[in-house]
Amino acid sequence: MRPRVQKHNGLPILNSTMSKTTRWLQDQIGVWLDEGLIDAALAETLRARYPSGDQDTPWSRIIISSVGAVVFGLGIILFFAYNWADMHKFVKLALVFGAVLAAHGTGLYLSASDDAKRGLVESLHVMGTMLFGAGIWLVAQIYHINEHYPNAFFVWGLGALALAWAMPSVAQGLMAVLLIFLWSCFEVFGFSSPNYPGPWIVLIGILPLAWMQRSRVLLFFALVAFITLYAFNVGQVEDDLLIGALFYCACLYLAAGRLSIRSVFAQSAPLFNIVGYSVYLVLLYLFSFKEIARELAKLNPESIDAWSYFVVPFIAALVAWMALLATGAWQRADVIRRWEVSLILTSMLLVLIAQFGMSREHAGIVMLIFNLVFLGHCIIMIISGTARLNWKQVSLGCVLFSALVFARFTDLFDDLLMRSLFFLAMGAGLFLIGNFYSRRKKQQGTSHA
Repeated sequence: MRPRVQKHNGLPILNSTMSKTTRWLQDQIGVWLDEGLIDAALAETLRARYPSGDQDTPWSRIIISSVGAVVFGLGIILFFAYNWADMHKFVKLALVFGAVLAAHGTGLYLSASDDAKRGLVESLHVMGTMLFGAGIWLVAQIYHINEHYPNAFFVWGLGALALAWAMPSVAQGLMAVLLIFLWSCFEVFGFSSPNYPGPWIVLIGILPLAWMQRSRVLLFFALVAFITLYAFNVGQVEDDLLIGALFYCACLYLAAGRLSIRSVFAQSAPLFNIVGYSVYLVLLYLFSFKEIARELAKLNPESIDAWSYFVVPFIAALVAWMALLATGAWQRADVIRRWEVSLILTSMLLVLIAQFGMSREHAGIVMLIFNLVFLGHCIIMIISGTARLNWKQVSLGCVLFSALVFARFTDLFDDLLMRSLFFLAMGAGLFLIGNFYSRRKKQQGTSHA
C-alpha cells in the first residue's frame, strides 16, 4: 500500500506514516550541512518542510485524557475526603496506596497489548502520579508528620522523574520539571535559602530525557527551568554575580544551539536559540545603560561557593564556543554569521573584563561598546531577515533598534528641534527597511513564477 502524499504550495510533503524516513532525512541534513553540500538557509527550509519528532506524539489525546484523569482522580480524593475522619488509618493507607497501584497497574496492563492507545496509557500514569502526590500529603496528615513542606514536592518530583525514565514518558518528564521547579521556588522564596540541587536535577535528569525522546516541548521547558533556577540560586548566594552568570548561561545556550544543528536532534537548535537570545539580548540591552554597566564592576564574591556560580557557566560557554569553532563552522559560515559570532564573543570578553579588570569610573566606555554590540545585532537581524524574507526577524531587529534609539534619545537630546529631526530620521529609516523588504519579497515571487 502506497503512503498517502500531501502537498504544500504544490510540493509534496511526507505523511506521518513516513516518520522514520523524515527522521533519517533530518539526520542527513545535519551531515550535508557539515560537509558544506548545502547552506544554512537550505537546511532550514528542508527541516521545515519535512518535520519530525514531536508530531509523532498524540498530544491532543494525551492532554485531553490526562486532564480527564486528573479530574477523575480529584473526584476520588474528594469522595473519600467526605468520610475521611471516620476511617481507620489502615483503611486510609490502603486507599492511598491502592489508588496509586490501580492507576499505574492499569496503565502497565494496557500498554502490554498490541493495540494499546498511547493517550489512554499516558493519562492513567499521569493520574497515578497525581494520586502519588496526594498520597504524600495524606500520609503526612494521617501520622501528623510536621515535615519541611517543600520536601513533599521534591519526593513527588523524583517519583515523576523516575517514571519518566522507566516508561519513558514526555508527559511524566513535564510533570517532573514543574514539580522540581516548584520545590526549588519554595525553598528559595519561602525560606530564603539557595536550592543547590534544583537546576542540576533539571540539567542531568530531564535534559537527557528530552534529547533521547527528541521532544522539543520537554526540552524547551527544561531549558527555561534550568536557567531560571540557576538565576534564583545565584541571587541567593551572591546577587552581584547574577548578571554575569546569567549572561554566560545564555551564551552557552547560543553555542549549544549551533552545535546541535549537526546532531541527531537538529530540531533542538531553534529552542536553544530562542531561550538563549531572549536572555542574551535583554541583558545586552541593559548593559547599554551606564548605571547597569557600572554594576558589572561590583564583583566581589566572598567564598569559593559563590565564585563557582560565575566560573562554571563561563567555562562551559567558552568550551562550547571553542568546540563550535573547532568544527570548522567559522570557515563555512557566511559573512553575516561571522559578524554575529564575533559580536557574541566580543560581548563575552567584555563582560569578563568589566567584572575583573574595570573600575566603576570606566563604565562609560563599557556602556559605549555594549551599545555598539547591540546595534550590530540589530543590523544583522534586519539584513539577514531581509535576505531570507523572514519578516519575524526583520521586525524583531527593528523593534530592538527602536528600543536602543529611544533609550539613547532620552540621554543625548534635550532640544525639541533635535528631537523632532531625530524622529523624522528614524521613521524614514524604518520606512526604507520596510520598502526594501517588500521589494525583495516581490522579486523572489516573480523569479519563482
